[in-house]
Amino acid sequence: MAERSGHISIGHIILIIILSAVISISFLLPLYVHEEVVKSVGNYAPLYLYEHSPYGRIVVEVHYSPDAKPSGEALESLRYMLQQYTGKQVIVEQFQDIDPVIVPKKIDEDNIFDFGESVLKDSGHYHMGWISGDIPIYVLYVNSTAPDAQIKKDNAVAGVSYRANSFVIFKNNIAIDSIERSVLIHETGHLLGLDHDNDPSCVMTSVLVQKPSWLAGKGSPPYEFCDDHMAELDDRRRNPFYAAFKNYGRIVSLFLPD
Repeated sequence: MAERSGHISIGHIILIIILSAVISISFLLPLYVHEEVVKSVGNYAPLYLYEHSPYGRIVVEVHYSPDAKPSGEALESLRYMLQQYTGKQVIVEQFQDIDPVIVPKKIDEDNIFDFGESVLKDSGHYHMGWISGDIPIYVLYVNSTAPDAQIKKDNAVAGVSYRANSFVIFKNNIAIDSIERSVLIHETGHLLGLDHDNDPSCVMTSVLVQKPSWLAGKGSPPYEFCDDHMAELDDRRRNPFYAAFKNYGRIVSLFLPD
């Protein structure tokens, strides 16, 4: 009886190469998304919005210092907006765990990334699944001097988006809950891939002009997206490659004129 040859066929070699490539991609692609893509605002928009995204639940994880407590009503408005536009389950979790001692006197582009990383490294609860599961949005509430406004330095910055999944709210620059609601939705809009709008009635306006009547409870700042932005969000839900990896810069802010 003839003995079976022990050599490996060309077909087996090709199969091994293909399997090795698939295994490498299945490891390296999530690693790239977790470590590199997250560094730019707007890059996670397809993961938050696409209707077939492997991430089925969005967790808004809020960390705050005792002197910068969030508005529960504003956070509920944010939760509702996210659920409405993403079609996903959205929950909000709050943690009073930012020690005021670690908050820089001024937060700007030089330290915002290190500050945010230190908070989430020590206190982060939810983390994006390697290839599926939950996907968080991290919101840090602080009282601190905000970055200088890009147009007029005397204006007060109310919020800054600085990563694909994170933004900071400067509570000391927000007078009332309705403004906080607008700032939350505005910054989350950047994470969903939306740019600034020149329409003052759109929540994505880059300049939120405060009206004295708001402080008296008459009227409120914008908290709805304009028609173009609503259409863009709808397109993003259906097309994961819509404006993929659009560069919004390292930090994007909303400021309030003095």
